[in-house]
Amino acid sequence: MQLMGGSALLLGSGASLTGCESKKDGVIRPYLRFISLLPDQDALATTLSVASSFPALGFQKNTGFQQIDWAGSYSVNVTNAAKASVASFLLQSVAQKSRNTVYLLPTNAGNSGLLVADETFSINGGKSVIRTFTASSVLGLFDVYLTGPNDDIATRTPTVVGTPNSALSRPAPEIASGSYRVRLTTTNTKNVMFDGTVAFDSQAAYTMVMYSVGSAQLPTLMLVRPDSEVVQVIPSNAARVRVVQGAVPAAAGIASAIGLDGKATGIALPFGNVSEYQMVAPGAHSLTLSVNGGEYAKWSGNFQAGRDYTVYFSGTQGAASSFVVEDNGLPVTTGRAKVRFINASSDQSADVLVNFLPKVAALAPGKDAVLDVDLPSTPVSFVAAGSLRELASFGNTGVAVVANGAYSVALLGGGGRYMAVAFKTN
Repeated sequence: MQLMGGSALLLGSGASLTGCESKKDGVIRPYLRFISLLPDQDALATTLSVASSFPALGFQKNTGFQQIDWAGSYSVNVTNAAKASVASFLLQSVAQKSRNTVYLLPTNAGNSGLLVADETFSINGGKSVIRTFTASSVLGLFDVYLTGPNDDIATRTPTVVGTPNSALSRPAPEIASGSYRVRLTTTNTKNVMFDGTVAFDSQAAYTMVMYSVGSAQLPTLMLVRPDSEVVQVIPSNAARVRVVQGAVPAAAGIASAIGLDGKATGIALPFGNVSEYQMVAPGAHSLTLSVNGGEYAKWSGNFQAGRDYTVYFSGTQGAASSFVVEDNGLPVTTGRAKVRFINASSDQSADVLVNFLPKVAALAPGKDAVLDVDLPSTPVSFVAAGSLRELASFGNTGVAVVANGAYSVALLGGGGRYMAVAFKTN
């Protein structure tokens, strides 16, 4: 699949910083800014133990540098618009004569902050320096390839190997300033998960951050300069989609062929089966089911960049329907399992039992409910609403439900024939 390059967004005041030292009572005070990489949070308020407060902060935005009273270390509390705490952590060893960026990021241990000292570098003319890190405990590690626009990476060595997770890498060797095609691959592979274009200025240092806007595998790229208020976001050039074949066939054992945008994919799914994720360009797409060349179901809609989706087909081969759900690919921090229960049947309202205990009542077709569920979180049973008549169940085989995992469990079918499927999304 040929992936198209992403375009950059510039977020910030655009002002370069000079002379970021300020004295008051003979003390040189540090400068601090916050950047939010928490995709499920907005309008965040950040306060420090020295009574400093910062402007409201949205996802992928930055507060701009502010001078703060020097205390060496600071307790930080981040709250949302409802005044509920989103993150609390300690910043340590903040030097007096320093400029620093704190990245708010999600981890399996909870939302936290990574303090990065925005060092100044002695860089040769016509050269640039980059440092990297991955700001998600779900995404994993990446190798970074900076190349010409048409260069093949098959025999190339990465510019950066294994971007560290929630920790800043050492500066890479100087590279020539200018424009590059940047590809991020799953570390130690050539599997491209991001493909875009970046430009580096002469004698400039950059922090290159890989983070998620929702996907469990597709990174979005952010470039941050220590000497500028500008934050540059380069969106992912892909989305991921998979198909759940929940439409009951006319005869047992029939597999339905999956079509994407009017073309065959080579994938055929029997009733109750789930495809692997496929990468597609963001934007409008269609998915179809067909048997022996005869199309009997179609879904059409849009996929956003950097996100994961599941398209559910339901009903029967003679009366099929479809809908899409954006999957949860973000870290879960509760120590429990986050489960989305989905009624993808066409004709049966259902109650949901987890480990024999009622959890959801009268879940209508096409609807879902997301719950934090204690372990063990199986078996899951879908029963006809208001009765104990079991429609379908999912046991403890095939998918291991673990703490801090995100899952979808769906009731499929129609016309009196039903099945339950489950899969992990983060």
